[in-house]
Amino acid sequence: MKIKSTLIIVSMVLVLINNVYAIERILEVSLEIAKDGEAKINNIKTNTGFTGNYNTGNYSLVLDYGKKTETYRFSPNFYLRILDKESMHRDIEIPIARETLYLPYSDDLFSIKVLNGVETVAFLSLGSLLCNNDGLCQKNENFVGCQSDCNSYEKDGVCMNIKDDRCDPDCSKDQDYECTGNLSQFNIKTNNLRYSLYGLLGIVILYLIYRYLKKS
Repeated sequence: MKIKSTLIIVSMVLVLINNVYAIERILEVSLEIAKDGEAKINNIKTNTGFTGNYNTGNYSLVLDYGKKTETYRFSPNFYLRILDKESMHRDIEIPIARETLYLPYSDDLFSIKVLNGVETVAFLSLGSLLCNNDGLCQKNENFVGCQSDCNSYEKDGVCMNIKDDRCDPDCSKDQDYECTGNLSQFNIKTNNLRYSLYGLLGIVILYLIYRYLKKS
């Protein structure tokens, strides 16, 4: 039992080490929804980051991958919080809600549908919108969703602070250390984090060995 627990803990730490710099691809979907139920997909783009939780609401956004679909539920916010003359927060009703959803992304996605209840109020067929494989990085394309057309250091609206020996113009100097010409600082921080995690792994193993010897 103790050996099993040790293996589980060690495996968790190793997974953490290997995924410190893992990039999760997401799809940002910007919507405009009117109080009468009409909706419009304003913009979509691929990016890196974290997905949101969309489990409840009277509206649904459906990602269609052909062989499967994924549905995300949400409720538009038709209220805007303002600060009045008495420095009090007050919510005022607005006719159009603007929402941005952060969803998982996969290359085989080919359409997006928005439903109000069971009624389809917006639809977008992606086709080659996010990647047309023409060798040019343009419009909705970026390195995250179209590596065949865009380089990691392309000016495509997405900061890719990865080690590629090039400065990404979408990044600030604090985000991409290669923009400062000081890669050593980037390497030091990277190594320090990895060494810290390996140190944590060693402490866990030593502690478990100590407990085992103490009880045996």
